[in-house]
Amino acid sequence: MILDSRLRLPLESRLVQSVAAERENDVLVFCAAADEKKKTQLEQLGVRIETVPAVEPDGRPNLPAILRRLGQLEITL
Repeated sequence: MILDSRLRLPLESRLVQSVAAERENDVLVFCAAADEKKKTQLEQLGVRIETVPAVEPDGRPNLPAILRRLGQLEITL
């Protein structure tokens, strides 16, 4: 699980390339704002993207919303 407020995870990163090669779909990125093209590209490579509300005014993803979503997905830490 990665918290990336603006979905800046590089497509060329070793993490993304590893996910693309393995196709295990086990990397989940939470963001508050995302460029739709980049989101689509990451999803096509096997990265799961979840958009959650931002904490104003700094724009970081809302932690309580992330925890609720993890619960809905039955992911425990």
